[in-house]
Amino acid sequence: MILRLHCSNFAQFADEVRGDTIGTSVVRSKLGSNTVSSSNSTQTSRLIPLIVIALGIVIMVGALLADSIGISGGGDGLGWKQLIGLIVGLVIAVSGAGMLLRKMN
Repeated sequence: MILRLHCSNFAQFADEVRGDTIGTSVVRSKLGSNTVSSSNSTQTSRLIPLIVIALGIVIMVGALLADSIGISGGGDGLGWKQLIGLIVGLVIAVSGAGMLLRKMN
């Protein structure tokens, strides 16, 4: 099933690059009817960006609350390590949002 999924996706990608649909139908006829439906692949393609967004938010919250939860190196206020963690989390979350918006278009 996994091999069939990868072959089908590669064939679709190659056909989109070339601009035709003849190759995809040939690959699908050789693979049989076990190819992935578009609704299932759409749900999967939306799941990965959502996971990336959630990871970025968790990193940002962890960086901001590092003093409160006791994982900071000491000191008062927002330190430079927390600021770096906040920026990295923000970049990851914005990247996930960009991936999500790209998948929706």
